[in-house]
Amino acid sequence: MTTRPLAAIVVACLAAVASILLLPGRPEAGWHEPFSPTLVAPTGADAVGVRYARLDTGREDPWRPGNSRVVMVDIRYPAADGEHPLRHYGLSQHMSELAMLAWAPDHEEGLGLRRNEVNWLFTTHAHRYAPPRHGSFPVVALGAPPGGMRSSFTALAEDLASHGFVVVTVDHPHDAPYVELWPTREVVEPQDAVRQLNEAQKRSVREADLAAVADQVMELDDEVAPVIAPGCTIVVSGTLAGQAAPLTDDPMVEAQIAAWYPRVADALDDPLRSVTVAEGRFRTGSAGLRTALTERVTHDGDCPSARPDTASVGGGRQ
Repeated sequence: MTTRPLAAIVVACLAAVASILLLPGRPEAGWHEPFSPTLVAPTGADAVGVRYARLDTGREDPWRPGNSRVVMVDIRYPAADGEHPLRHYGLSQHMSELAMLAWAPDHEEGLGLRRNEVNWLFTTHAHRYAPPRHGSFPVVALGAPPGGMRSSFTALAEDLASHGFVVVTVDHPHDAPYVELWPTREVVEPQDAVRQLNEAQKRSVREADLAAVADQVMELDDEVAPVIAPGCTIVVSGTLAGQAAPLTDDPMVEAQIAAWYPRVADALDDPLRSVTVAEGRFRTGSAGLRTALTERVTHDGDCPSARPDTASVGGGRQ
């Protein structure tokens, strides 16, 4: 062996040792595993599946005249074992990756968090592309809160789906902070708009987005469509929207983060917020909204075949 190859081997070994000693995963470097929040588990008998769809509403985008209005939706539904057991269908992430990367820095700064202290891509309870359970289920069309993203209603959508609803949560591009369009993975934000809208116009656009979803709900996913009760879609607006508004994931997630990183508590609007209180408020509010939705179904002559809140058949929560 010549001197030059031997020297190269020695240098490579020294570099490898140095990299091991300096890896950020070592306690000496002060690196910690990011904290992963969790959402409250759905309370219904059914397991939950989730799928994603991009919908062209068929109208012009008021924020970008000359362009078609496109929205992104998540579809959550009662799921069951199919060709494979439910456990073979991976659990969904709370947010889409590129939207999270764009959204997280400002949100973390507002909470007093340092970069990478929280895993915003934590898993939820819904199984991605799991088979729908056989049945006939009413649809709930639920728009993202004004200025928010559809991921804010993840726990609510999962809970409703576990009780026999198909829940379609809708993002409103240019109103939401960030929307990742699938499959192009383009991230749309308010700054991309070429026209500014006042609050009344924004509300009108959100309502039109939900109406388009309700009209085209059977076209969102070929496998979910057969389990949707025809003509039984409830758009969450008015009083129902008021009931849904406080049921975002934020209080639960932020309370967990504050418990893990006490300095975050100072940045929250409610300094007395606790995980127990936040989750208790959610469960109570979610149950109340579910009751109101069930009453809409059972009192509506157009929904005689819908069966919300029934026992699981052919596959339960895994």
